[in-house]
Amino acid sequence: MDAWELGPPAARPMAKRVAVGTEKDMAKAVHLIARLCPKNSLEVRQLQAACFVMFILPKACPYVQAVVNATKQYADKAKGAQSGKCEPPPGEPHVHAWAALLRVAMDDEALNTDDRQAIEQHRAVSTDPLIMSGIVYVCKVRKAFDRDSMKMFFSVHRDAEPSLTALTKGLIHAGGRLKRGQAPRSGLEREVQEVVDHLTEILGGK
Repeated sequence: MDAWELGPPAARPMAKRVAVGTEKDMAKAVHLIARLCPKNSLEVRQLQAACFVMFILPKACPYVQAVVNATKQYADKAKGAQSGKCEPPPGEPHVHAWAALLRVAMDDEALNTDDRQAIEQHRAVSTDPLIMSGIVYVCKVRKAFDRDSMKMFFSVHRDAEPSLTALTKGLIHAGGRLKRGQAPRSGLEREVQEVVDHLTEILGGK
């Protein structure tokens, strides 16, 4: 952006002439973009749907607070380690968040004996937080559109799926809603798609 916004005045007329171009070249460029954008958008959204399990949870529920607190404690320890006050926390922050969730789940009345046993077995073999990053890929919360809710994302290896299945019961019992499939399009994404569709129709897209 600096190249065209902050460049020398003498360069601006040339940039303008290049941008205008001929109608034939412009039509060809727009046609290629119109064909490319929907394909890339679809591929990205399919990957997002495949990689994550997502819940919408009340912000005040113990599961959300467990992730928030565990992540904050990790950040505080990491900051203290930078100043030489303590040792750096082992592993990644999302692994600590996962461990905190499992502790909450163990006390959840929605889980039965088999569920707790699955979690206990998982915790028993999870002795190295560094190795756990290869088992638990994603465990995080993000703000939702509703200010009283939070999004919680998971992606785990199949070895951790029994624990995630048990944890899901606790999350639903706490008011969580499991979201499946493709996420709704954002307003900007819908607007871009409408423009692309319109241009494709005008240019006779194949």
